[in-house]
Amino acid sequence: MIRVFDIRDVGIVQRYSPFVRPLAYEPVAVDGLYPLRDAMRAYVSGGLDHAVTLVRRDQEAHQLDAFGLMYFVPGRGSAQTETRFAVMVGMSPYPQNEELVGAWAELTEAFVSYGGEHGVESIVAETPESGNEADALRRVGFSPLLHQDIMKLGALPEQMDVPDVIGLRAQEDRDEVYIKLLSMRVVPRLLQKAEGTTDLTRLTHHSDCGFILMRDQEPMAHISLHQGKRGIGMQLLFRHDAEEMAEPTILYALSNLCDHRSRRPVYCMVPSYQSWLLPILDTIGFTHLTSNNIMVKHTTSHIRQPVWTVQPRHAHNQLIKGDTKLQHHSTADEGRRLANIRSSYE
Repeated sequence: MIRVFDIRDVGIVQRYSPFVRPLAYEPVAVDGLYPLRDAMRAYVSGGLDHAVTLVRRDQEAHQLDAFGLMYFVPGRGSAQTETRFAVMVGMSPYPQNEELVGAWAELTEAFVSYGGEHGVESIVAETPESGNEADALRRVGFSPLLHQDIMKLGALPEQMDVPDVIGLRAQEDRDEVYIKLLSMRVVPRLLQKAEGTTDLTRLTHHSDCGFILMRDQEPMAHISLHQGKRGIGMQLLFRHDAEEMAEPTILYALSNLCDHRSRRPVYCMVPSYQSWLLPILDTIGFTHLTSNNIMVKHTTSHIRQPVWTVQPRHAHNQLIKGDTKLQHHSTADEGRRLANIRSSYE
């Protein structure tokens, strides 16, 4: 049995919280993961905090009990109430055997159904490139999008020699159009949704401040930073022809973090289409932590009133009318076709 978390499930979430397998690296590393707190918050708010916890209970084999957490990604601009995307944050316990892989698959399928009923079109999860986590998600229809490297800078140097970069400035509200344009030019089309304005690899990132590099009214690079409780998340977006400006741009952003007094580590997620930045990050002092696959499941949103629905008493008439959209030829075309057939036999 799988259900939305309620007060009866406190025990199972407490018991398995230490064994959660993260499926979204940045929010877990930067903000931390507190499953029981998030589950209770979603329970009290009735889902208004854009999160849901599902619990799987097995009455016959309690070792197959499991739970998972999913975040909904609010829309932007005029669509702030929409939640067209969702992120799998974590599930527990680790699927160490075939039975638990099956339990993970059932729980994931329940998340897909729940998301579809709430208007979600795509669900994203990050898994190790090989392992039982990816196997469980593939059984439900998740497919890998791309490889991603996670880099970490343990601490900022006490003294940083930061050169001036012409055209680099702090991000402003009016720069949103430039950032979208840059994303459309850098991010592969396969990874873009919502008319090219949403990058599926950046759904888990929340921007607190950022920097944009402009040259001749053209956006060349953008750096977004999120200050969390446990660290700082950094997302990079560079055009390849801005390679010579990449290192000083990143150094400038690091020297002007949202919180200048922060001594917390900086985590940088580098998707494969930006992998040419890895040697530059190595030079700055970042170390490679791990790699993973970004996987996606495109779901079918629940439609309350399909546009093609007709009243049952009119259904037969609709199908036999000459002007129905199911008809490939008009009545006149059909008459000419029959006339040609008759003349061929005369």
